[in-house]
Amino acid sequence: RWGHRTQYTWFPATSHPVQNHSLAHRFQFIWNSTFDRLETSTTSLSWDFLFRSSAVAEVEAEFFYEQLDAGFLLGNGAVAVAPGTYRFVNGEATYTTRSGTPLQLEAEARGGGYFGGAQWGTTLAPSWTPSPHLSLQLDYVYNRIDLPQGDFDGHIARFRVRTALNRTLSASAFVQYNSSEQLLTPNVRLRYNPREGSDLYVVFNEG
Repeated sequence: RWGHRTQYTWFPATSHPVQNHSLAHRFQFIWNSTFDRLETSTTSLSWDFLFRSSAVAEVEAEFFYEQLDAGFLLGNGAVAVAPGTYRFVNGEATYTTRSGTPLQLEAEARGGGYFGGAQWGTTLAPSWTPSPHLSLQLDYVYNRIDLPQGDFDGHIARFRVRTALNRTLSASAFVQYNSSEQLLTPNVRLRYNPREGSDLYVVFNEG
């Protein structure tokens, strides 16, 4: 694997609502174990905005090259991607509201090619911290894939709860639903930390 990242950042005048801009270029190449065939390459160009309010925005374009020796299945086997050589382009835009407030939101929209077809989707991730002792977060991810051999819709929903009763006792819970697998996965963790370096965890996990 070989790659690079080059970034240039500049700062507008103090009266400007944007604190800084960043342009970044990345690429990576991945060869097989004998270095005689390129398997994957990705190239991306992104533009980030950091606002003085601490909100963040980004737009990015990605160019993909994939050489598949073996195909794979999508949507619990509903759609098959065949072996072959694929080239496609994706774009995405992301916005995250200002930090340090009780209510935050991260939103993303994406679309472009996908292994001989097209894909688009969105992510919404609101979070709410009503007090230093409680934090709630909801993630929703939607993906739509259209291929000549079939279509696929995927939904993933995640819900997280974090709570700290005091300095020594805290708990967290995580529940995820995956529509393609029709699977509901919970995880609950209780942590007792009587002093630094000493921890007791009680965890329930189902997969």
